[in-house]
Amino acid sequence: MKKVFKNLFLGLMAAGVVFAGCKLDETDDSALMAAAAAASAGSGSSASVVQTKTITGISISNETTTVKTGTSKVSIGIKCKYSDNTWSELSEDEISELTSDDTLIISIEDADADGNGVDCTSKIKSGNKLIPGTVEGEIQVKALYEKNGSKFVSKKTFTISASAVVEKALDSVELTGLSSPVKLSSSPVALAAKAHFTDSTEEDITSSATFTSSDSTVAEVSGTKLVLKKAGKTTVKVSYTYGGVEKTASVELTVQDNDVTLASIEFGTTASEVAYGSSVELFVNATYSNGTVSKVTGNVTYALSASSYAAIDGSTLSNKNTSTGDVDVIVTATYEGKTATKTFTLKKQTVATLSSIEFTNTTYVVANGGSVELAVKAVYDDGSKEDVTPVYSLSDSTNAAISETTLTNKNTTSAAVTVTVTATYNGKTAAKEFTLQGTSSPVVSAIKFSKETIEIVKGSTEKLSVNAVYSDGSSVAVTPTYQTSSSAVATVAADGTVTAVAVGTATITASYGTYSATCTVKVTDKQLKSIAITATPTSIACNGTSTLKVTATYEDNTTADVTADATITSGNTSVLTISKSGSSATATANNTATSAVGVTVTATLTSTASPLTSSVIVTVAGKTNEQGSGTIGFDFN
Repeated sequence: MKKVFKNLFLGLMAAGVVFAGCKLDETDDSALMAAAAAASAGSGSSASVVQTKTITGISISNETTTVKTGTSKVSIGIKCKYSDNTWSELSEDEISELTSDDTLIISIEDADADGNGVDCTSKIKSGNKLIPGTVEGEIQVKALYEKNGSKFVSKKTFTISASAVVEKALDSVELTGLSSPVKLSSSPVALAAKAHFTDSTEEDITSSATFTSSDSTVAEVSGTKLVLKKAGKTTVKVSYTYGGVEKTASVELTVQDNDVTLASIEFGTTASEVAYGSSVELFVNATYSNGTVSKVTGNVTYALSASSYAAIDGSTLSNKNTSTGDVDVIVTATYEGKTATKTFTLKKQTVATLSSIEFTNTTYVVANGGSVELAVKAVYDDGSKEDVTPVYSLSDSTNAAISETTLTNKNTTSAAVTVTVTATYNGKTAAKEFTLQGTSSPVVSAIKFSKETIEIVKGSTEKLSVNAVYSDGSSVAVTPTYQTSSSAVATVAADGTVTAVAVGTATITASYGTYSATCTVKVTDKQLKSIAITATPTSIACNGTSTLKVTATYEDNTTADVTADATITSGNTSVLTISKSGSSATATANNTATSAVGVTVTATLTSTASPLTSSVIVTVAGKTNEQGSGTIGFDFN
């Protein structure tokens, strides 16, 4: 039935029929039926169609791409991106129910650069499971999503390795089962905790975590029990360390005398508006017979007046309003027989209009026999941009070819030629010229990161860039494939964006053809504020030496020696030269003039997002008359 109405709706739209007061939603069959009903009544209406979000792309969402050989299975996650910049994960049930007009095809391709190939048992099976083989190598997983004639492609390279270590990092911890307030008669109270990890797993850490109470006269921790002693307030905290990373969680606990009774409750949530696609945390405050007010942290149930526009998961209220206007809903909270209500306004969905599309490639030069991934962004009227997968066409199919999103140089002549690539997406087009190098053009001799070391704070990001160095000494920006040595410390996206996950060091490897380069990522838990270079001593003889040291100061005013990471230069290399060995740096003088010379020595740290510099002046003494002076006497006897 859905398909019949859908085809009727699309056919009438193609014929120019505009439906009054009807919206087309990806998940709402009633909209299709209403549209068909409006069409059968006549096509004289001219009211506008309310357009809801549409799919603009897909992405393979796996963060960990290194898989141990023989692993039973690895789930491949596929996310859809919509025109309102929201994402949704495609579940196995959704995928299995897709029709011929709405299909997801997953395949693998050999991406092993050395040509050894991978075990043929490395393949995608039903349910989006990657079954690794027993031979090491690289495979490229490709997801193709077809929706009403539009195609969306996402690719990601997975490494099958016998030495792979399945890494996970501690994401957060949670105190479970402890609610506030609690009566003295409830003593003792059992404590429990869970750990949540970056690989989406969780563990019961009750026996290995540390529990504390901020006021042991109110409640005292004894192992995994909380002994209540008197009425009052205390903060119960759980601490847990995994892989050198500590996480904590706490609950403000109110302990009440047994004769205290609940008088009333009221909402403590201050927000009264919820933006589309957003959510707010609900909570209530309880007033008791002794006049005290306490925040209730558990055992509260919430109910909605209209579940079509919102949803409540635990204590989280989410806005799902896809109607044409704002909607008010009433949330009712119930706790120990008392109720409270609050009205929330669910803001309507706003969809930006596509204005144009633009190419965003980092390079428009393709090496002879090489290829580049094409990159295009959609530009919306609200100024936002997003990656999209358009349809591409070529002005010259003799010297170039396009396969999905890859442009390949097929130029067999000695001279370079240009080709125009045109991208078309939702009625918008963009064109860009690419230079295809000839057979006698310079060839790539190496690739190089713009920064060989970066230092970023946990939770922040920084985008890396890579240049290909050619045989004639020239260089151009390229788009390689990236891989991290430790996704528990830092992850890297296809565009080179590094996300700092946890404190530590990781190596990012860029691969382009048969060439590779590495960048060291140092993740810290504090922001680097400044650096300072010192010279000991600051005045030296004409052929003397001075020891140099570069010290970094962080936002918490702690310091660290970063001499090894800094670049140190001399303002006058004919008088003072700099040498480095690991974390040691020395300035050596060679002043041939008779007067003293002051030389500026500068330290630069480029591992941060914005380079930091510091300078010191080293004074080099002039060269004296080594023959000396005096009276020369002669004895002729």
